[in-house]
Amino acid sequence: MLCPTELTLCSGPVEINGRTIEPDDTKAVIECRLLFAFPAVNYYGFGVHPAVIGRSYRSLELQKVDLLHLVKSYDPETITHDRIIGTVAGVEFPREPAGGWRAVKEQSPCVRAILSIYKQAQGVDRLLGQHLGGRKEWTTSIEYSYQRKSGIFCVNGKPDAHTPQDLAELGWKSIPFTEAPEELLATLPTRPYHRIKEWNGKAVAFLCGGVAGQISCEGIGLVENSAEEQAVITRVLADGWHGTGAMVEQFLAASKSILKLSQKKP
Repeated sequence: MLCPTELTLCSGPVEINGRTIEPDDTKAVIECRLLFAFPAVNYYGFGVHPAVIGRSYRSLELQKVDLLHLVKSYDPETITHDRIIGTVAGVEFPREPAGGWRAVKEQSPCVRAILSIYKQAQGVDRLLGQHLGGRKEWTTSIEYSYQRKSGIFCVNGKPDAHTPQDLAELGWKSIPFTEAPEELLATLPTRPYHRIKEWNGKAVAFLCGGVAGQISCEGIGLVENSAEEQAVITRVLADGWHGTGAMVEQFLAASKSILKLSQKKP
């Protein structure tokens, strides 16, 4: 069950990994849940096995938080400049159960992340105003990379002896990327924002990192619509965010005064 967003202007704090993080005049704090484990898949048909998340989620800590995935290196021809608006301050994932991680129907453990958001960054004041005022509900979108050769196709149908037991119990047949026929490889999208196609009339999902590999978490985007349906912002702590504009004006006025003094001749 997903938790509804708790909108609050109190000073916190929020706890994660034994640390307390709270908002102040220059930062807001967002708690979110994302990267839900397979059998959950995103809109495009890609998923991550819980064992892979367990090995990889710590790489998300201290990574960037960006607005709408606007990072110039992602698309240098279209994106003119980075929109970095914060840092991933902490991450958590449930402890591995006895016997190891298994993909289980209707059970998708996820990463809990705490984001430190820079109030003075361009667009943040508006974003917080929209979300806290209920005019627009923002959400989160995970950014990660992986080696395709470590991935696994999951084809809906009768499993074979090589399919991991947990995937077989969910009704999937697994085929490693390195062993997939050309027709199956062709189901993967070749252009952005396209979904995995069916193969011989059967649904196909792709497990990034397979069941024994890893992914590399690179950041989190704050977006209006996430490819991951389950992703959710569960709490926003933004004490004093209304004062950000006045605070910046005071800072600029002080800077101008300092500049004038520095330009005076001795």
